[in-house]
Amino acid sequence: MGLPSLILVGVENQRAVAAGLHERVAALSLGWWEQVREQDIAELLRMLMEDAKKRTEMSQLGQQLVDGRGLDRILVVMEEVVDETRSNR
Repeated sequence: MGLPSLILVGVENQRAVAAGLHERVAALSLGWWEQVREQDIAELLRMLMEDAKKRTEMSQLGQQLVDGRGLDRILVVMEEVVDETRSNR
């Protein structure tokens, strides 16, 4: 996707994804939303705004992780399932 992002975790099943993106430097996870202060968000936004190199790095790493072809892959799998279901009739 290429968009440098700050992530707030809102539900438990988002925790692992946020951590993975943070570890890969594709996004910055601030953790559980209830534990994040406005000041934390403001400081990280300021840091990103002032650090073009960091934004570029995050953008490039994000594009490596998300290629934009997910829908195409899902449609192929769905077609395979439909074809398999029809052939088993």
